Amino acid sequence: MKNPRFLSLALVGGLLLATSAGAQVLLSDTFSDGNRSGQTLPGSAAWLISSATSSNAGVTSGALTTNSGLSITSYFTASGSPFTLATAGQTLTLTFDIAYASNTDPTGNTALKLGLFNSNGNTRLTADGTNNIFAPYSGYAVTAGYTTNSSIRERATGLANTALLTSTSGYTVVGTSSFTFGITDTPEPNYYNGLFSITRTAAGHLEMTYTLTQASNPSNSWSYTVTDTTPVTFGFDTVSFSTSSGTNMYLDNITLTATAIPEPSTYALGSGALALLAACLLRRRRA
Repeated sequence: MKNPRFLSLALVGGLLLATSAGAQVLLSDTFSDGNRSGQTLPGSAAWLISSATSSNAGVTSGALTTNSGLSITSYFTASGSPFTLATAGQTLTLTFDIAYASNTDPTGNTALKLGLFNSNGNTRLTADGTNNIFAPYSGYAVTAGYTTNSSIRERATGLANTALLTSTSGYTVVGTSSFTFGITDTPEPNYYNGLFSITRTAAGHLEMTYTLTQASNPSNSWSYTVTDTTPVTFGFDTVSFSTSSGTNMYLDNITLTATAIPEPSTYALGSGALALLAACLLRRRRA
């Protein structure tokens, strides 16, 4: 039988270190409010599509749905205040659930595109139907091909391409995976859990990881990591998704979390607290 005192000690120590890690939830949208228009961060974001026909996206059965060939975009910080990976060890992590709503599997070289960007204090979307304001934006996108290997690409400011994800013309490939998209729509909806994380390294680089896992069969999982040695931005305030033509998609449980590796002094504080607790327990045991 495990010693309950030891378990309590480990629990308290773990809580001390976890709390000191400084996790910050920037967005956690479960679409439980039944709409895509309300912006009340972090629990709800306004999601705007590249089509002027607003009925091409909505919330159905608690999930965000969008028609094929469109992008859907939101902002997760106040205007002019991007979240910045300012120190080594800081990570911005996007997680989401995705499924396809059509009876046809996604096709093409970019079946799914998703990205984290920095508006750099420039114009933001305010309504559906705008897709030509993004030239000043910078950031990173995953282009997940169904018939070609997935890749992570960077978008620098000043591209002639004024769209964000409906076109990735002018984006530069940072690295390419050894796997294709792999999603099917059977049984419908067949959800997958996605993750895209960006971490600042001690060398001032950005390390990016993309992972896709089938919810009903976690052994079906694909992941790869690339490093950008010349980052185009350390700040982020925009998240966007897009799917290829002919395939509608569901999105749910979209979260953005910022975390930081604790400083050595924080670990020392946690260790000191553990030592103090251990001494107290030992003293009680001898009494």
